[in-house]
Amino acid sequence: MPVAPPALAELTLIAIPPRYTGLSSEALPPGQSPYQILRGSCLHLTAVANKPLQMAELTRGETRWPLLASGSP
Repeated sequence: MPVAPPALAELTLIAIPPRYTGLSSEALPPGQSPYQILRGSCLHLTAVANKPLQMAELTRGETRWPLLASGSP
């Protein structure tokens, strides 16, 4: 019997601009990409899946970044 893959139940994106700009962090509304943030900014991503995960990764094209999967269902 097929099992449905996990999906995002919640997603929070925070753009943290470079310190030299003096700008504050900015919450980016989910589902309204593409986003424009300053070069050198950090992106803080917090997500909740609809089922427990053993691992997670962020992908862009062929590039993959491992993410920390933590918490409890």
